[in-house]
Amino acid sequence: MVNASASIARGIGGIKLKVGQPDAALDIARVTAVRKHLGDAVPIMVDANQQWDRPTAQRMCRIFEPFNLVWIEEPLDAYDHEGHAALALQFDTPIDTGEMLTSTAEHAGLMLAPHFAMELHVHLAAAYPREPLFNERIEIKDGRMRVPTRPGLGLTLSEQVKAWTREVAEVGSRF
Repeated sequence: MVNASASIARGIGGIKLKVGQPDAALDIARVTAVRKHLGDAVPIMVDANQQWDRPTAQRMCRIFEPFNLVWIEEPLDAYDHEGHAALALQFDTPIDTGEMLTSTAEHAGLMLAPHFAMELHVHLAAAYPREPLFNERIEIKDGRMRVPTRPGLGLTLSEQVKAWTREVAEVGSRF
């Protein structure tokens, strides 16, 4: 609850919770507690990370329907488009397939990395710690991220990143 309250106090416009525990009661208790703590005015989303089968997804969507969630993300396997469509037709809460459905990019032979260097795709950056990549920080005002107005991407590399060279860094390793 402390993290959720702190995020809202910093101007974050809503809270996304991970769900999909093997024990559904834990997810239900967590969403219930956060909704009660933050009240009805704060937008809440949940992300099941593809953890539910169709019967479980139906049951959980039904249970979560009264919570007035903004969306339920990836309740099913990303490739189960028929299951997602069926849930979307059955419930008022929007059903989101998340970022894992990349078949079009795979078909074209493109590599995607939507969870890195978030400044390059601000729309995904809300929860990513941006240190130590850049000197600048994305401004959050009134619960919204502000796109930089500086030249280019509006970012300069930090000294730590400048020190990462092929001689001292290995691709795929953590620094």
